Amino acid sequence: MGLIATALTVVNYAFFATKESVFWSIFALSSIVLLLPYLLMFPALLVLRRKQPDRPRPYRVPGGAADAWVSVVLSLAGIHFAIVLFFYLVPEGTPKTTYWIVTGGGTALTILVGWWLSRRGGRATWPPAAIDSILRQAMQLLEAQDLDELVIAAHADDLRAPEAVEGAAQRLGHAAETRGKLTLARGQLHHAR
Repeated sequence: MGLIATALTVVNYAFFATKESVFWSIFALSSIVLLLPYLLMFPALLVLRRKQPDRPRPYRVPGGAADAWVSVVLSLAGIHFAIVLFFYLVPEGTPKTTYWIVTGGGTALTILVGWWLSRRGGRATWPPAAIDSILRQAMQLLEAQDLDELVIAAHADDLRAPEAVEGAAQRLGHAAETRGKLTLARGQLHHAR
């Protein structure tokens, strides 16, 4: 992806006369590429609510299905509006057709290369075995009601994530609450597999 960004920067400098045009073109391209995944993520809220309604979630959109639909529609409208503006607002002195070709072509190229890389790399397994092992060890320590041992183990680097485990244990501060949160996290990780 770094090669694509470099190539697009060179193309921008070749086609556009001013630094402002080059900046706006690169800014528009990167913003569009950043916004595109949200076009799939927001509708995923509705799909997951329908397909897995009883799955534990750390956060739910208040107001039920109606508010979820309104949130998704407004978010998608905002993203579409922003993308249209990035193509509509062409810097002064920049030929519109050239700007559209460079920005649209750069967006399409980035999407195609990202898609190709994701297909080439295969599907990653989730959660990684290390995370599952850390959660299993933390649960075993908490089942014994010994939060101090969890913090000591984290300091000793037994869990391979001392700062995260110690920080979580100190913030939660109380073994029963910690056990509940770790149980929820472990359940979510196993559902993600």
